[in-house]
Amino acid sequence: MIEYKVLKNEGEVSRESDFVTQIAKIYNTKAENLPYLDYFLTNFFKPHKKNFMVIAKDNEKIISIVRFQYQNGLDNLDMKDKVLITGLQTLEEYKRQGIATNLVKCGIAYVKKHTPEYLVTLFVTKDNEPAVNLYKKLGFVINAQDQDIWTSGFNPQYQYFMRYENKI
Repeated sequence: MIEYKVLKNEGEVSRESDFVTQIAKIYNTKAENLPYLDYFLTNFFKPHKKNFMVIAKDNEKIISIVRFQYQNGLDNLDMKDKVLITGLQTLEEYKRQGIATNLVKCGIAYVKKHTPEYLVTLFVTKDNEPAVNLYKKLGFVINAQDQDIWTSGFNPQYQYFMRYENKI
């Protein structure tokens, strides 16, 4: 049975057995890069206290993860009051089973319950058709006006900026 779990802070992450090692397998991280992954995951909650992760577990094995990063717009007004979905990844043997769909739905429901004033958004590579189709199925839209958004790491030539419009 697949279990979905929201991790809201470093303490909840630290209670997950071998968290960094398990996440490294999902991201296919090389051994020499484990310290960087550990640092990133440990510091994920520091920029915004509301940041959270959702994991999917099969028994005690973490099989999928997605991060939800709150944007406060201090450096970029285009991103004010937005939650950015980042890092959605699933172990290969668990793909195409609806796990990523349920993981994202769980995260969106959490945002809508705790911070309904925030807009859920994401960047996706244009040629990643499975991901684009997944997000559209979940209620995300591509709006031409949104493609002018300015933020570091977004390249409208290669990526779409999508925003969630459905109600869960």
